[in-house]
Amino acid sequence: MSLDAISGATNRKETKEHGYKSEVRALREELNNLRRQVSYMMPGVLFSDPANKRGTSAVTAWRVEAFTYAVRGLIESKAAAETAFTATTHDVAASKEAWFVLTIASGGALTITKATDQTIGTKLLPQAPDNQVVVGYLGIVTNAGGIWDASTDDLADTVANVDSVTFVDAPFVRAVNA
Repeated sequence: MSLDAISGATNRKETKEHGYKSEVRALREELNNLRRQVSYMMPGVLFSDPANKRGTSAVTAWRVEAFTYAVRGLIESKAAAETAFTATTHDVAASKEAWFVLTIASGGALTITKATDQTIGTKLLPQAPDNQVVVGYLGIVTNAGGIWDASTDDLADTVANVDSVTFVDAPFVRAVNA
């Protein structure tokens, strides 16, 4: 005789339903919501305004003020910094418009990436490098007077061959008060 027969137990598999107000179901829904929210902010997000502008110590550089950001969920702070452009790579041809993106990687390294020169009025934004957070954009429109030389020309529309310089801050997420 089997042990089940002696004790009167029945051999059956139990399945538990996770109904409408089940704690398991609620937990699963919360985890799914969290996963969805995290996927929206990947690879990262800004938590404060970087205040993109022309450099103060070097007017040929791109400056950001101190800001807070997250890369892959790790929250970091970046002190005010200026990033230099690369000669030739970042030059803008005469009578053209070019857009740049400033990004930040985990650890705080800033990178400037340029889209190809376009006909004036065409705003082509460059793609941000993988695993970096967009900090801001910069558009430069030149006139027939000549190129914008990334290594020597000021980031200002007062330069003879530059018609406009436009800085755009990337959107940032404000803290939610509990």
